[in-house]
Amino acid sequence: MLEKEKREWERQLLCCIEHFGQGQKGLSRKLLSLLKEANYYENLRVLLAIGRLQDKYAAPLLCRYILQKKEAVCQIFALDQINQLPLTVNEKKETAILLLTSLPQPKHLSPLTLRAFLWFLATECGDDCLPDLLRVFHERRASWVRDDFWYEALLLAAGKMEELQKIATQDKKLRLFLANNTPPDISKGPHFSIYPSGDYLWHCCQQHGMIKEEFQRFFWFYRK
Repeated sequence: MLEKEKREWERQLLCCIEHFGQGQKGLSRKLLSLLKEANYYENLRVLLAIGRLQDKYAAPLLCRYILQKKEAVCQIFALDQINQLPLTVNEKKETAILLLTSLPQPKHLSPLTLRAFLWFLATECGDDCLPDLLRVFHERRASWVRDDFWYEALLLAAGKMEELQKIATQDKKLRLFLANNTPPDISKGPHFSIYPSGDYLWHCCQQHGMIKEEFQRFFWFYRK
C-alpha cells in the first residue's frame, strides 16, 4: 500500500472511531498504545482522535506521551488535545503544573513547548495561576520566551495591570520587566495562542511530505 493510500485508510478508520467510540472506556489508552511504532502522521492523527473522544481520563495518558515525545509539534498538539477534553479548571491547572515541573531541562523541552504550556496555564487554568507563572518567570528558561508573550501571559493571569504592579513592588525582576516593556491591549482577547503561528501545524506537516489537500482532510470528522 502506498503511503498516501495508507494515510487515507487510517484517516477514515479514525474518523469512524471518533464517531462511534464516544464513551467507550479504555479506548484512548488502546489508541495511544499504537503510537510506539507510529510515524509522524499517525502520531498526530491518533492524538486528534483522542481529543475528539472527549474522555477526560485520557489527560494523564497524554501527559505521559508528552514526557516521552521529544518533537515539539507533537508535544504541542498533544497539549492542544488535552485542552479539548472536558476537564475542570483545577484539573487543567494540575495538568499544566505537572508538565512544567516534570519535563527535563533543557534537552527535552523546546522553547515552543514551554511557550505552549505557559499559554495553557495563563488562559485555561483559572484566576489563581499567576504565582505558578511567576515561578517560571524567575527561572533561567524564562528567557526562551519573548517578552511580548510573557507580558500578555502575565497580564491575562493577573486580570488587570494594577495586580501586576502591586506584585512588582516586592519583585525586582517583574518591576524592571514592566518598566522596560509596553503593556499589551487584551481588551479584545489574547493575541497569541497555543501555537506559535496560525500556520505552524501546516508547515510542520508540509515538511513531512503532506500536501495541502491531505492536511485539510486530516481534520475531517465523520458526522453521518
